[in-house]
Order: sequence, then C-alpha cells, then structure tokens
Amino acid sequence: MNAFEAIARPASMMARCPLLIYGSLLHPDIRHALLGRPVPASPAWLYGYRRIALRSEAFPAVVPAMPAALPRTAVQLKEIPGALIRISPRELRVLDAYENDLYVRRRVHVRDETDNARWAWCYLLKPQCRRAASNRAWSLSRFERRHAARSIIEARRFRVSRG
Repeated sequence: MNAFEAIARPASMMARCPLLIYGSLLHPDIRHALLGRPVPASPAWLYGYRRIALRSEAFPAVVPAMPAALPRTAVQLKEIPGALIRISPRELRVLDAYENDLYVRRRVHVRDETDNARWAWCYLLKPQCRRAASNRAWSLSRFERRHAARSIIEARRFRVSRG
C-alpha cells in the first residue's frame, strides 16, 4: 500500500495495534483528549514487571521485577493490572510522541480478561532512566484526585499542537 492509500483508507479498516496501558492512560478522558475519540479499554495484566512512581512526575513507569531485589512485601507488585486498548498505527505514533524520553515502546506478553496470553505494545522505563524511579508504588486513585484534571488539559493541548 502506498502513502496515499494509507491516508485514504478509513481508520476502521486499518489494522489495530494492541497497547497495554497501566498509568495515566487508564483514565478514559485522557485517552479521548489525546486521540480525539473515545477509546474503549478491557482489563489486562502484565506479569514479571512492577509499576512504580517516578520521582518528579505524576505518572508511573514499568520496570522488570527482579524478585531478589524486591522486599518480601512487594512480591504482589510483580502483577500489574492494566487495560488493553486497540488503536491505529497513526494513533500509536501520536502516543509515541506524547510519551516522554523516559520510555521505550516494547512488545510484552499480557493476559487479557479471558486469561488468554497475547502480545501487546507497552511503554517501559528506559534502563538508562532508572534514576528517575522511586521505590513507591503508583496509585491510579491518587493520580485521579491530584493530577487527572491538569493531565486532561495537557493532553488536549498536545493534540492541538500536533495539528
């Protein structure tokens, strides 16, 4: 397919990319603000990683769980609850631009709501950015109370700035 055909083809006919979301994108209004449409999500889980708060950010990161380095009380953090969304390749590139330089997009193995194993894209903390990580767990409810309203405005501004 050439570039013109890709532009002319309706989004509903384009292949959808599965993306595991685990942080601020779990908030439906933030997804809508970024992508310009409601994006349904279904429950999914990522195993072998842990979700952590970043030192100077409102949003989290995902890092590989290293059982030997985890305190006994953190064992449950090896399972990350999240959600799967299906977006177009163009929308995936929008999110690539939105996610800052702390992250790299990689394919990971997830379990969906029917406990089926599948591959999905996921934004992971870059190994060279580990200094930005804290030892605190990240909380969606805390994020929603303290940061969601501002994050929705920022997401809208980002989308507008991209044209």
